[in-house]
Amino acid sequence: MSSLDLGVVGNCSIASLIDRHGRHVWHGLGRLDGDPVFNALLGGCDPHGGFMDVVVAGAKDGRQRYLHNTAILETTIEGASGTVRLIDFAPRFRRFGRMFRPPMLVRRLEPVAGRPRVTIRLRPTFDYGARKAQLTSGSNHARFFSDTSVLRLTTDASINYVLHESEFSLDRPVTLIVGADESVTDNPDTLALSNRQAGHARFSSCPP
Repeated sequence: MSSLDLGVVGNCSIASLIDRHGRHVWHGLGRLDGDPVFNALLGGCDPHGGFMDVVVAGAKDGRQRYLHNTAILETTIEGASGTVRLIDFAPRFRRFGRMFRPPMLVRRLEPVAGRPRVTIRLRPTFDYGARKAQLTSGSNHARFFSDTSVLRLTTDASINYVLHESEFSLDRPVTLIVGADESVTDNPDTLALSNRQAGHARFSSCPP
């Protein structure tokens, strides 16, 4: 089993556990007790599937913290050619007069120093790890699916880089939105920033 020194993000509908390397190691599809499409927590130190992560070339152990008064997790990883900051959260916001908790994970990669070389890997499995995902893709999204379930990725990164797990130089922020099989009409980066700012405002305004 991998380390239990984990961060957690969630919105009271879904949650995901993230280790110090920025790897999502446990996430139930659509609900807290759903099919764990990310299940690398049980896969040892070098799992072959069941996770989402970012491999930073020449990486050292990452540092994690929550942004002040929020449930937004920051993982900073120093690599051989630069430093990357990963911002992870599950959106939760008020809409139509009630609280909206979409089954969605948001991850933003930000270059902090230098030109870090990174590889984005998304390897969900289904039926409690028994089935590898089938795949279809478009210009800005990919669908990972089984006979009964679908996990959708929408991103402003190169979809080919993600699907082929190609290393590239991170010279601008990149956003990944992972969740239900629904089209994301907003720009992923705009959506990530607006929800991140809403998270800051919401939690900082809560009474002690």
